[in-house]
Amino acid sequence: MKISPKYMVQLISRIELAIWKEFSSYKNVEAYIKRWHEDDGNFWENFRIANKDDGNIDLPATLLGIGDDELLFKIAVDLGIEIPGLVYSVPEIKGILSSSYETAASTFENALKKVIDEPATSVCCANSALESIVKHICQNSAIQRCDPHATLYDLVQHILMQRRCELWGEGQRFFDIKRLNIDMDRRGKGHTETLWNAASNYPAGDKNLTFLIPKQEIDANPNMVQNPL
Repeated sequence: MKISPKYMVQLISRIELAIWKEFSSYKNVEAYIKRWHEDDGNFWENFRIANKDDGNIDLPATLLGIGDDELLFKIAVDLGIEIPGLVYSVPEIKGILSSSYETAASTFENALKKVIDEPATSVCCANSALESIVKHICQNSAIQRCDPHATLYDLVQHILMQRRCELWGEGQRFFDIKRLNIDMDRRGKGHTETLWNAASNYPAGDKNLTFLIPKQEIDANPNMVQNPL
């Protein structure tokens, strides 16, 4: 499915305004547009640069003639125009979903249709697509099956546990704890409680989960403040 024509025309108008704001002369505007232009020296070109009767570039006509949405997104990003990240990554996401997850692909298509006019509904549909993918993964015979009625949170926790088992002893769990901002609790795992429990339970964000700044960095910068000990 192509991106909403309404959104693309609105985006082209924003691009035109941004170009004129950045480059005030026809000469500079044309020079900028030519940076995006490609041709093979014969008949092919990725878009045609239109000109007015006076020889100056016709920017609106040129931009409207660009049929490659991805190229327009790249120009928009280059000019500092914010665009929905979901829209920019649509082609790759759609390819992955359609090849492996039919139900999720259909839900994602629905999310894409609503991303501009109904963003809240679009987010819900995208979450539903993610949940469908996670459930599909958890049905793989290589891992333990989940409750078919499990929530998305439960399914994600199941995957994280499988990741923890797969990468046991490799130190990856620490980075998951930091990235997800969750507690580290190793109590009641069969160790001697008096020796282990006091040093195996840290709440999310605890100072013991943050590395100290190396002493040589502290010595080199008098304004450096050491992380809590």
